[in-house]
Amino acid sequence: QTTILTLMKQKDYDGDLGGYNPEFLLVPTRLFPKANEYVDSELIPDKTDNNLNWISKIYPGLQVFQSPYIDSDFASYANAATAYYVGGRNHGLYRWVRIPMETKLVPPDTDPQDRWMWKGRYREVSGPMSWNGLVGSTGA
Repeated sequence: QTTILTLMKQKDYDGDLGGYNPEFLLVPTRLFPKANEYVDSELIPDKTDNNLNWISKIYPGLQVFQSPYIDSDFASYANAATAYYVGGRNHGLYRWVRIPMETKLVPPDTDPQDRWMWKGRYREVSGPMSWNGLVGSTGA
């Protein structure tokens, strides 16, 4: 709840309200099942008072994504196993495709065992143009 409110109150570069509504939730791989349960359930999961889950009611299209790169196996920050990120539309993260996927069938005369092989290559880079529209939490 605090992360969503922080995203919605985030200002743009001019100091005006950015107008970011939550569009996606990015979690480590180990939190992916729990995040889907939380986002898709009508009631708050793992609670006995059966309160309505306001996130699933107000933001029914909230998408949940997972990435092993933010999991504690790859990330070295202290709360990598519990951290999560909420992002809005028009966030500042981008992916640039430098070289699109190319495939080539290599004939057997180039292989010592006379095998046909498919070779493929591509190149892409991702990174932030700005951190607007993104909020992270340690999960604590």
